[in-house]
Amino acid sequence: MLKIDEDWENPTVILLLEFLEQQAEEILLLKEQVQQIRDENARLKKQKPKPKIKPGQMPKDPKDKDPSGKRPGSTKKNKTAKLKIHKTR
Repeated sequence: MLKIDEDWENPTVILLLEFLEQQAEEILLLKEQVQQIRDENARLKKQKPKPKIKPGQMPKDPKDKDPSGKRPGSTKKNKTAKLKIHKTR
């Protein structure tokens, strides 16, 4: 159950918080059921179900990054020195 200030603690607020917790649990259950039905529907249509993608991992050591903060190859290059002039007016 959620913690609330003593100023707000009364039977109506407690009842509403309990109701919200029940609703949140029911929503999670229904989301799982919807995903199962979508997977079954995809299977029946001979399609692949939604893949279970794991969340991305943060870098283990933030010191491994380049201290300048730029990506490799992002330096500006002078292109005019390499241009060939074909005609002059």
